[in-house]
Amino acid sequence: YDVYRAPEVPTILMNGGCKYPGIDGGEKLFDFEKHLMDLQLQTERSFTGVAASTGRPSVVVMDRGMLDIAAYLPQDKWEELLKRNNLTEEYLLGRCTYNEYLI
Repeated sequence: YDVYRAPEVPTILMNGGCKYPGIDGGEKLFDFEKHLMDLQLQTERSFTGVAASTGRPSVVVMDRGMLDIAAYLPQDKWEELLKRNNLTEEYLLGRCTYNEYLI
């Protein structure tokens, strides 16, 4: 198997100077998480696309994923973010063949 390891997207943003506005950050929090979601989705699509293009068996390891964003938003804002991006939790869960959560 080829193995691909996608970087953690929140770390990319924060290492680039972005500041997490905090759970009480209101619209700033929503905007931060919206842009994080955009980058997370693109990162996941890019890594899986490259892996698929090789024609070889591949494993793509994501350090965090789309559903992690829900832990950093109030439920109503998470639902709004999904709606604005035409996404559902079912779709996000269905994109993976295996999930492992480390607690």
